[in-house]
Amino acid sequence: MASELLMVKIRQCIKDLNALAEIIARSEENEKKYAEIKLLIAGVWKELTAAYPREEEVENACIKLKDAAQEYNDAGDNLQVKKSASGFASRIGTVKPVNYKEFCDALKQEDKNRSIDYLTKVATQSPDELAEMARQAYLNKRYQEAVSYAILAIQGGNVWAYLLLGLCYEDGLGLPKDARKAYDTYLEGAKKGNLDCQYQLYWMLWDGIGVKQDPDQAIVWLERAAKGQLPEAMREWGKYLLRNVHRYSEAYAWLSKAAQAGNEDAKAWVGYCHEKGFGVAKDVRRAKSIYQEGIQKGNKVAQKFYNDLIAAEKAEAERRRVAKKLEDERKRQRRKKRWKRFWRWFWTLLFLAIAGYFAKNWYAGWQEEQDVPHSYVFADNLFIRSSMSAETDQNQIGTLPYGTELRVYSNDSTWAYVKAGKLKGYVSADYLLSSEDFALLDSAWGNEDAKEIVETSKCRLALLDFLKTKGMATGSDGWQLYARPKEIKPNAVLFPRLNNGYDKFTEFAFILKSHVNNSRVLAVYGFKDDETPVFLHSEKAPDEGYLKSISYTRWNDKYRVTYSTDTPSRSAEPKRETPRKETPQQETVTRQPATTRPAAAETADDEPPITLTSVVFANMDYDRNVLTDFGQQLYSDMQYLQAKIYYKKKVSMTRTVTLRIKIIQPNGTLLRGSSSPADCTFTETVKFPGTTGYYVVHGWGNKEGNAYMPGRYRYEIWCEGFRLYAANIQVLAR
Repeated sequence: MASELLMVKIRQCIKDLNALAEIIARSEENEKKYAEIKLLIAGVWKELTAAYPREEEVENACIKLKDAAQEYNDAGDNLQVKKSASGFASRIGTVKPVNYKEFCDALKQEDKNRSIDYLTKVATQSPDELAEMARQAYLNKRYQEAVSYAILAIQGGNVWAYLLLGLCYEDGLGLPKDARKAYDTYLEGAKKGNLDCQYQLYWMLWDGIGVKQDPDQAIVWLERAAKGQLPEAMREWGKYLLRNVHRYSEAYAWLSKAAQAGNEDAKAWVGYCHEKGFGVAKDVRRAKSIYQEGIQKGNKVAQKFYNDLIAAEKAEAERRRVAKKLEDERKRQRRKKRWKRFWRWFWTLLFLAIAGYFAKNWYAGWQEEQDVPHSYVFADNLFIRSSMSAETDQNQIGTLPYGTELRVYSNDSTWAYVKAGKLKGYVSADYLLSSEDFALLDSAWGNEDAKEIVETSKCRLALLDFLKTKGMATGSDGWQLYARPKEIKPNAVLFPRLNNGYDKFTEFAFILKSHVNNSRVLAVYGFKDDETPVFLHSEKAPDEGYLKSISYTRWNDKYRVTYSTDTPSRSAEPKRETPRKETPQQETVTRQPATTRPAAAETADDEPPITLTSVVFANMDYDRNVLTDFGQQLYSDMQYLQAKIYYKKKVSMTRTVTLRIKIIQPNGTLLRGSSSPADCTFTETVKFPGTTGYYVVHGWGNKEGNAYMPGRYRYEIWCEGFRLYAANIQVLAR
């Protein structure tokens, strides 16, 4: 009786389950749920159909079925689903057989029923058979069924099913799309030795799909799959060795293995190695043969490699054609140039042969002119005469201001025959200095007042004698003399004829200041009857004050010097900073010719047409673009030295004058070009409007930047016989 009652319940349960399955199967919204519950029922059924389970196992199985039915009851809003699920749950919950063997047999007797048939079929398949069923369902696009079989196959221990289940998760087939679950599924299969899962892990880790991108770990899984002889993995491992780490021999070996395993892409890559000579001797013909074989099989990689190779060969052929054409043209041009050179030399030599006789005398005179030594006038204004006589004014042909550069053709220590510009004549040799001595003297003027006060030639020679004897450098980084205007007393310079009671006279005393350490030194000079300077005394001068008086005591041969306590005025001695050695600046000291007080009987007065107040220098390129701005340090690689001059005039009417620019090199010679005038570097005609303003003089140099060597250059500006400006420019080596 109990068995019959049990069979009734079982039949009713099966009937309800069948009805439930049909309803759910027709409901798209419950398709996923139905698949999950069906898997659960399959697992429970497998437990119940085992050989005589224990009582507790049967009770647990019934509880699982009941829970499954309850989940059916919650699966959506379909009333028919709820009703069928509720009925099945209530009936299966009342099954409490006293004889479990009889209960199990009763379950098995109903295996002809559609639901029981499905569950029995699943329960009796081996894991490998379930995996194959999953594969067939996947190929026939029955993805839910494929997922169900794959899960059962995995539960039974089949390793291949991990790949199919991972693909369903990754693509959202039969399951919600979930890259992370796909990764976890592949990882589990990979750990159990599934080569396909290892290969899939490589791509997910390499591209960062469902997991953080990790190329290093991706390569680990790829290498493991390749060593497991998976063709796709061997191909990708070979490509990695080829392109990323350049281990060409190993790459070729792995690609060859993949090709031998039948991977068509790997075969194309083997051809690529032959084309480039990677890991194997370069053989383009062999590469083409492999590509063509792959193309016949429809391989796209082989098609791409073949197209690239043909395009490269065409490009190389075109390059060679163009190169040959260019080489032929170069040969033609070289032949043409050789003929041009031949005719050019022919006519040149013919011309030289004809003109040689006439050029001989001219060249001799020109060479003689180049070898003439140079000197400078150190008097304020020096007469140039047509004859060697100072007894008359009728032979005066002009005056030469202080600083005039002369070509000296002869010098008998009394008269010198010289050339200054276009003037040729005789000057007194006592008022000429060599380039080196004049540069030393001219850089000693700390201000215009000093040069104006020390105006006599003998005093200037005394100053030069002291500088040369003591080996003192001058300029803004050396020693210089400063003075107040003449009308201010006391000054920095004394000209007393101090009688010492006997036979010594002090006729000239002066103070020099060092710009290196700001120290000062006093020097005292007398003169012989022929005005030759005689050094008498020197001592360290105080840091402040000017000369007030000098006396001499014969019994102890001592000089007593009194200094004023006045602080030097700004106009007398401008403040200067000690130049920094690491970044020296342009050294520019304005030098304007004095216009009053003749230096001696051989000097005269005159006035320049314009006054230059200051000049700054810059480095420009050929297009007048500023390379080194005005006032900054200049270096030996500068292209064109350009000057900006600031001027003033007495009247506002525009004045047009011609400036003569002289650039004297560190060796004392004049910097000249092929078109330079004889006595200057270059000339420039300038219009000066108004009473004040500035003008930018054209630069001098070349594009190559090799016209200036390191050293101290002297830049002089002349106009109508007057030197308007002179400065020393320090050029550093680059």
